[in-house]
Amino acid sequence: DYDFTISYHPGNANVVADALSKHTKATMCSILTRSWILLQDVIVWQPHLCDENKATMTA
Repeated sequence: DYDFTISYHPGNANVVADALSKHTKATMCSILTRSWILLQDVIVWQPHLCDENKATMTA
């Protein structure tokens, strides 16, 4: 069990927390979509990025 208190301090103390909590659903969907597209690109290009004989990344 834990014993703690959560307190909100209005003003400059919560600037970062306030900024992070104000993301809209559209913004979050856009970020997730871009991440998914990037992940798909990595999966497609993965065989081309690694030289198995040298075990190094190639461009």
